[in-house]
Amino acid sequence: MRLVLSTGEVIFCVCVVALALYLSPFFIDEVNVNASNAWEFLLVWDDEENFVHNEVIQGGLNLTNLYAMFTMTKINVYEPFGWVLKAVQAQFVGLDSWWIRIVSTALHFVAAAVLARTSALLLDMMALLSEIKSRVTTDTEMKQRRERNRWYGCCISAMVFAIHPVHVEVIAWPSAQPYTLCALFSNLALYVYVRAMYRKLCEVPIGKKNAMVMLMESIFGGGGRSDPLCCGQLNRCAVTGLYLSALLSKSACILLPAGFFLIDVLVFSTLQPLLPRPSVKHCISYVTGKLPVAATLLTFIAVMLVSNFNGMHRDADLLSLTLSERVLKATTMPAWVLQQILWPTKLRPHYQLRPGDLSLANYEYLLSLSASMALVLLTIWPFRHRQAPQHLLALAYFAIMVLPVSGLIQHGIVSAGCDRYAYLCSIVVVPYGGSMLAQLFDDEEDNVKDIDDQQEPEQIQTRTKQYHAQHRAIGFGAVLLLAGTLLSISTSLMGHWRNEDALFEYSLRMDPTDWRILDQRATYFVTSGRYSSSDRECRRLWELTYYFTPFGTLKSDLQRLKLLIWLNRMDDVVCEGYMQLLEARPDNCHVHNNVGVCLIDQGKLSEARQEFEQALLCPGYEELYATPRNNLESLDKWIALKEEARARGEEDSVPQIQSQIMF
Repeated sequence: MRLVLSTGEVIFCVCVVALALYLSPFFIDEVNVNASNAWEFLLVWDDEENFVHNEVIQGGLNLTNLYAMFTMTKINVYEPFGWVLKAVQAQFVGLDSWWIRIVSTALHFVAAAVLARTSALLLDMMALLSEIKSRVTTDTEMKQRRERNRWYGCCISAMVFAIHPVHVEVIAWPSAQPYTLCALFSNLALYVYVRAMYRKLCEVPIGKKNAMVMLMESIFGGGGRSDPLCCGQLNRCAVTGLYLSALLSKSACILLPAGFFLIDVLVFSTLQPLLPRPSVKHCISYVTGKLPVAATLLTFIAVMLVSNFNGMHRDADLLSLTLSERVLKATTMPAWVLQQILWPTKLRPHYQLRPGDLSLANYEYLLSLSASMALVLLTIWPFRHRQAPQHLLALAYFAIMVLPVSGLIQHGIVSAGCDRYAYLCSIVVVPYGGSMLAQLFDDEEDNVKDIDDQQEPEQIQTRTKQYHAQHRAIGFGAVLLLAGTLLSISTSLMGHWRNEDALFEYSLRMDPTDWRILDQRATYFVTSGRYSSSDRECRRLWELTYYFTPFGTLKSDLQRLKLLIWLNRMDDVVCEGYMQLLEARPDNCHVHNNVGVCLIDQGKLSEARQEFEQALLCPGYEELYATPRNNLESLDKWIALKEEARARGEEDSVPQIQSQIMF
């Protein structure tokens, strides 16, 4: 018995195999002699606050906790749907990082499936626009066949997108799970919008007198009968609701409405030679129809700014960028993300940014800026001549979706970039891949049909068929090679995200000078009990960290003094450094607390008490008062124990006071 599969069934099997291979690291233990194979939370990468010490998600799904999820901000982020998802997982499978990664993978592939359907609809809409513009209709059978081929092509393209190594961070890092939920809602919102526009365009009678009127209504319709969302409030509410859900999952999609606007621009610019200039009534109707989405956008911009208030602080990180540096970083970030997509080598959780890097004197940023400008100019030319407007619009969507994570507004840690920044913007490549693959499927059917219809010698027809067969074989072979290569990189990279030990070891192989990873690896060794702080391995890591740590900010000074404490304990050099910082920054909670710790070490207990009390009076640091408050309480308890022991004549039996520095 011979099993014969259709093209769609073959594509489905290929996607299932790709998913199985992508998931294989979760079920197959690696033989790693240098690190553990266990799947764990990455405590130094926000997992401790988001999961391990998050009492809200561990307390169940009662009204009190739900209220807390929708009102709290953690690590300068507001993502209530992300907390709800975490709470649901904690309720059913507990705090199991393996299960959290599995759920992230499921959301990721479901979002990719929605993206495939959205991309296919977008390609169908562009083909329909070409028919309307040329006033030439395609017969129903050929139209259905080409739509099916576009769907097949977009399925393969979305599969390649899903297994791309740059998206591994979103899957393998538990704290990045909200990105997958956000992508699902974002793709659903785009799908509803594109489907509605496509259905409305399908109603346009090509070549009829009222065609232009219906086209203008399709593009500029507002909330009335000619609403572009299929003449109904339901689709408009669905788009707004899905956009709101995406924002409640992860606010990185804040500029998603730009996609809705660019879809409208695509329709109008393609048909513009046939359409009259829009009237004031059309413009008012268009703006009215977009008011719900616009109101949601403006509301969440305010929410983001309030949530990120502490993240924008100059002392939020060891690096602080000037306005010109942030503008340059935001301008070149699309090129950086595109490089990660096209050449995914040395992907890692942290890309360090050195002081002075953000300058046009740095050839890397100069080339990125030049390449970005050249790409814009290349896409503007066909747009102005109404030949291929989709290229400029796709580039615009890519750049706009990168903007919220580009660093124009500081959000905590300052780095050169992150792999997860490519997650929401890179969806523009799926329609391109789907279009190219659809042409291969078209070659398989349309070209063979055309050859059979031509009155040519049989030998010529045979050679032509062989040529098209070779063309398809080369095309699909290249796609399989690309998919296999990306899948191999992704599965290997996934294993490095198992736990902190494996991740730090891998990261230092990629960049041995990364001071942040060096410090975190040494801290991991001490907190996990693998080494003591005095062991040679830890001292070597801290010495390298001290050497590569940047200068110039309060945080960097605190970091260096912390490293000196790890290396040489609390000595006169460290205390002198804290005293100098106190003169320069008398309004800083960290400095007052650390000076108090120094004074305790020097036996000046009353002065230490004053510094702890002063730390609790520093405005803007209310979330950090726990450390100086605990130090003050420990000091009072120690003094009381000391007095009791002195009364009994056992003063030497009192253990040394334990206090904590801030950095």
